[in-house]
Amino acid sequence: MSTRQQLFWVSFLSLFFELIVVRWLPADIRMFTVFKNFPLAACFVGFGVGCALGQPKHFRLSPVALLLFVGVTKIFSETALGILPFQSERNFDWFQVAEIGIPYWLYFIAYLASLLLLLAGPFLVSACIGARLGALFNEIGSLQAYSINLAGALVGTLAFALASFSGMWPDHQLLIAVIILLVCLKGEAAYKSKILLPCLLAVGLMFIHVPQGNAPIFWTPYTRLQLKPFTFLNAKGMTETGRYRLEANRGFQQEFMDWSDQFLQRKDVPADIMSEARTLNDMYAVPYSFVTTPQTLENVLILASGTGNDVQSAIIHGAKHIDAVEIDPVTLSIGKKYNPLKPYSSSSVNAVCDDARHFLRTTKRKYDLIIFAFLDSITVLSSGSSVRLDNFVYTKQSIESALKVLQPDGLICLQFDIHHAWFADRLFKTMTQAAGYSPIVFAYNVHNQYSQNYYFLLGQAVKDKKISLPKSVNLSVGEITSSPSNTVLTDDWPYLYLAPVAVDKLYLFAVAEILLLGLFVSRRILLKQSSNQNYQMMSLGAAFLLLELQSIAHLALLYGNTWLTLSVVLSGVLTLILLANVLVLRLGEAIGKRIELLYLGLFAAIACSYLLPFESILANPFPSEIIGYAIVTAVALMPMFFAALVFSTTFKRVENPAVALGFNSLGAVIGALCEYATTYIGINNLVLVAGGFYALAFVLLLLQRKATTSAANAG
Repeated sequence: MSTRQQLFWVSFLSLFFELIVVRWLPADIRMFTVFKNFPLAACFVGFGVGCALGQPKHFRLSPVALLLFVGVTKIFSETALGILPFQSERNFDWFQVAEIGIPYWLYFIAYLASLLLLLAGPFLVSACIGARLGALFNEIGSLQAYSINLAGALVGTLAFALASFSGMWPDHQLLIAVIILLVCLKGEAAYKSKILLPCLLAVGLMFIHVPQGNAPIFWTPYTRLQLKPFTFLNAKGMTETGRYRLEANRGFQQEFMDWSDQFLQRKDVPADIMSEARTLNDMYAVPYSFVTTPQTLENVLILASGTGNDVQSAIIHGAKHIDAVEIDPVTLSIGKKYNPLKPYSSSSVNAVCDDARHFLRTTKRKYDLIIFAFLDSITVLSSGSSVRLDNFVYTKQSIESALKVLQPDGLICLQFDIHHAWFADRLFKTMTQAAGYSPIVFAYNVHNQYSQNYYFLLGQAVKDKKISLPKSVNLSVGEITSSPSNTVLTDDWPYLYLAPVAVDKLYLFAVAEILLLGLFVSRRILLKQSSNQNYQMMSLGAAFLLLELQSIAHLALLYGNTWLTLSVVLSGVLTLILLANVLVLRLGEAIGKRIELLYLGLFAAIACSYLLPFESILANPFPSEIIGYAIVTAVALMPMFFAALVFSTTFKRVENPAVALGFNSLGAVIGALCEYATTYIGINNLVLVAGGFYALAFVLLLLQRKATTSAANAG
């Protein structure tokens, strides 16, 4: 294998492994629900350290590092350790540490130790891969090597997207990584004894799974799902499934069962299952108790239709046409296959696999009833983001979009499982701002000790105060405790699950631990290789990651917050960087002499991105929708194009490409951790933080030039 071919496949391996890590750990191990960008940061630190050291011999240790990663992760994912959460003071998690029954301080110490153990594997594997990549960069040359590196990363991204969409488990996806690794290591000394054996052991661990009985596990493009059936003995002594529980990322998401009239009349069903069936029947019928004339239910829209409970209730109450929108194709298929009521088989149901926000913005139909169906994804938007898939569905702009497609006499019913008073207050304030009047709030009384189902109603009848509490349903007026510090949800600040707490001390403590360890493992590089040029590369790494995350959030709102959109955006960004790098390769001298103009263009593009009236464009599209799409897309991507030109121009001049690339990756760690600041300052202001890092890079460029000029004059 030639040097260039090896660089391509090592680059493929680097990004493919990183994507597996950020998919597997947050979905299969609940302690990463809060710290979802920590696995990404571990990969960046490892890659940066490996590149900067530039010792190709370390690449031979990658099979051992991979074995460590798989072994430790399997211990957690296949045991009860995988469901243990981190209870931060600000990030809400459905699973409460108090339920475990041990002192929190003891749990917190054990958690930090587990966190380090789990992140050691991604760090070491990335360090080994980075070591080989750094050596190849020094051997080939900066820009030519970077082009090959980008091509390999692009192919790795596409391969990962296809494997994920096919339902391939992330631990099984590692088999692809092992094959690439063995190909790249072929010909190394001690190939069989020190390389092949750890790889085979790692592959063996990948396919070891603790038996789950009759509870199958599904990996979707978004999440890990597990379907747990609960059985009972009927009058004939035969085992029968009473209900199903669907879990997402190790946490409860929804349950479904037969709650038809025929089932409710049976005498051989255990009391607890029958009680649950009656509760579901009543709970999903609540929105229809406010519809005074059922014959007006021409069109019903259900957002997050899931396995079909809300769909079945709409069918029962005579809806003539039902648009059932569900973002996850696997959840839809589970509902079609396992739900005993078979709601998706009805001719009145149109099942749509789409993002709720995208559907609201693109549908041409008007609805008599719109239901936000207990929508909760338990999944983040992308690997380094604090935004969850469902966050944008609850914003002021989302409610406004729903009101636009509501019939004049229609009704919106937002259903949510309220655990804390600030949840209800935040949704209440957001809906009030969106509608211009306060929603009516009801609570369903039959629930558990931790939460209660709330129903928020909007519509002309609500505005005219013609909605009253129905006596036939077990409802009460929902209590709203206003909190001055509670923030209205917007597309710029969509963080529904963040408690109104000023500072999350426990989270910051964990971040400090990771930062200190990152500084410790990279101390020699940061001290011995320090220079204005290398710190430029570090600043560029931090800034670009922030630009990318902000662009992903905007484009997800525009094109739909789906796996396909995210895959296309990531692939598009890599393609854009590759084009910029090729441009610098071809016109390097001409562009290099005008790097100040590139920075000027970059700052202008950042200003345009910041000032773009994104909300107005989404709410009031241009006469030609294509023009609006093109403007938003161009403004979102333009900063990254100029940033790529600046990076390639700077990278071309570095003395040691491997060290520079290492500093760039360490800068990306800073960017990944800075992203959490969006929960305080908003998503759009993220581009200003990126601009600050680019300004620092420009100042370092000027200092480098001054030092070079002084050295030349002294000589």
